[in-house]
Amino acid sequence: MECGSRRIPIVGFAKGQRKDDVMHEHLKEFTGVEERVLIGRAQEKTPLFLTRVHNRLLRTGMAELTDTRPDPPLLRKASNDYKTAIDQLIQHAGLAA
Repeated sequence: MECGSRRIPIVGFAKGQRKDDVMHEHLKEFTGVEERVLIGRAQEKTPLFLTRVHNRLLRTGMAELTDTRPDPPLLRKASNDYKTAIDQLIQHAGLAA
């Protein structure tokens, strides 16, 4: 498999294999002073992971924080309790304006 118009080879490796070990074997073919860049494929999955975190956790959590029902969801109650505790600590320390 090759990448782009410059015919850059893509060397795959299985889960659990170390990139350095795979590349060491691959680089035995080269004897010159050619430069090589190693790019891990796992980096390609980072945006997908962040999108899933946003869609499944952050969006739901933010909705709970802004929920105005009289019986608040657990996350909103925890946020309110946390804010109250911080306000009390500030007042006790004499930092309140």
